[in-house]
Amino acid sequence: MATIDTAIILAAGLGTKIFPYNLTKQKTAIPIGNIPVVSHIVRDLLSYGIDKIYIVVNHLSEQIRTLFSDDSVVFVAQKEPFGTADAVISVLDQHELPENFLIVYGDICCAKENYESILSKFEAKGADLICTVKALEERDDPQSWICAQVDPFEYTIQKIVGHPRGDVTHRFGGIFACNKTIVDYIINNPGSMKHVDPGVMSPIKNFELAESIQMMVEDELMVHGVENTGFLVDLDKPWHILEANEKMLEYLAKNLKEDYISEDASISESADIIGQIFLDDYAEIGNQVSVDGNLWLGKNSKLLNGATIEGNVVIGEDSIIKNHAIIGGPTTIGSKCRIRDFASFHGVCFERVYMVHYCEYAGVIGEGSDIGAATVCGNLRFDDQDQMHDVKGRKETEKRIKWVNHAFLGDYCRTGVNAIIMPGCKVGPYSIIGPGVLLNKRKIPEKTIVLREDNNIEKEWGPERYGW
Repeated sequence: MATIDTAIILAAGLGTKIFPYNLTKQKTAIPIGNIPVVSHIVRDLLSYGIDKIYIVVNHLSEQIRTLFSDDSVVFVAQKEPFGTADAVISVLDQHELPENFLIVYGDICCAKENYESILSKFEAKGADLICTVKALEERDDPQSWICAQVDPFEYTIQKIVGHPRGDVTHRFGGIFACNKTIVDYIINNPGSMKHVDPGVMSPIKNFELAESIQMMVEDELMVHGVENTGFLVDLDKPWHILEANEKMLEYLAKNLKEDYISEDASISESADIIGQIFLDDYAEIGNQVSVDGNLWLGKNSKLLNGATIEGNVVIGEDSIIKNHAIIGGPTTIGSKCRIRDFASFHGVCFERVYMVHYCEYAGVIGEGSDIGAATVCGNLRFDDQDQMHDVKGRKETEKRIKWVNHAFLGDYCRTGVNAIIMPGCKVGPYSIIGPGVLLNKRKIPEKTIVLREDNNIEKEWGPERYGW
C-alpha cells in the first residue's frame, strides 16, 4: 500500500435525516458497538499506514474533538455546512495535500477490509479516482441515495445521478481514493447537484462531491468503482443505527476466536454459557445467568441473578443487568446502564439508560433516558407491512428491513408506567411519554410531553349489589 498516507474524514454535516439523534449528537459520533463511528474509521485508517488524518468539523464539533487527544488527527473547521465538496475545500484552504489521498464520509460504518480493497485497487489501476460502490438491493429506493451507473466488466463509473428514479446499478459507498486531479473539479463545483433526473430538485449551496466526480467522468478521466468488501452501512436514517450494530457485531463475532477472561473477572459456577465471551477487568457473570451467544462484557459490568443473554451482545463499562432481565442480540448496551426485574431489550441503547419492571423495548434508546415500568414497544404490524417514516417531509421506508418497525427514543427522554409505543415511532430528545399513553403518532418533536386524559366515573356500590 505505497501510494496513500493521508485521509480527509468529513464529519461536519447536520445529519437531519437521522432524527431524533441529530439534535443532540454529531452523527459521526454515534456509537456502534459502543465505539463512535468516526473512531472506527480513524482506527482502521491508522492500521493501514494512513497516519496523516484531517477531520472536517462543524455541527456539534466538540463531540468529535474530545475523541482524539493525541496527534493522530488534525481538525479543520468548515465555516458553514455547505456540503461534502465544500468540506474538502476547507482542508485545501489551510493545508497542502500530497499527490494522492483518501476522502472518507464520516458516517460510514464498515468492515476495515473496505479500506484495504480501495487502496490496493487504486495502486493497481492507476486511476484518477476510485470510489467504493454498493450494489442496489431490492429494498433500496434509488431516490434515497446518490447513485451511479457502473460498467459490469471494467467497473468504470459511467454516470452519477443524484436521487434518481432508476436506471442505475449502485450507490456511493462513501470512500474515495484520488489524486490531485480532483482539486480543480472540487474548486469549480457549481454549488448544487446538476446531474439529476428532469423534475427532481436539488438544493442550492449544496456543494456535493458527487457532482465534482461526475464532472471528471464527463471529461473522460479514469474514474472507477470497487465493490464494498464485507459490510458497509451508511448511517443515514435512524434504523441504520440498528443495521450497522447488527453487521458490526457479526463482524466482531467472526474475529472472536477464543474466550478472553481477565484475571480480575469472575464467573459463577451456576452460570450457563454457550458461545465465546470477552470479560474485561472486574466484569462478573453471576448466579443462574444464561449466555447463549457471543458476549463482550465491559469493565466493572455485571450480569446477576438469572439475567439472560441471547445472540451477539456488547455491554459497556459499569453496567448492571440483573433479576431475570432478558437481552436479545444483536444488541449493544452503553456504559452505566441499569436493566433489571424482567425487563427485555433488543437493539441499541446509549449510555446511562435505565429500564425496570417488565419493560419490553426493541429499537434505539438515547443517552440518559429512563424507561418506566411496563413500557411496551410494538414492532410488528397486523398487516406485516414495513412502517412508513416521515424523513424531512418525505415518506420513506426500506422494504424487508426489520428495523424500520422499531422505536427510536431520543436522548434524555422518559416514559411513564404502562406506556405503549407503536411500530416506527420516533420521539425527539428531552421528551416524556406519560403513563398509560398509547403512542401512535409517528414523530414527536423535541421537548414535548405527551399525556393521556382520563375521565374517571364514580358510582355508588356496596354489598346490596350482591343481594344483601
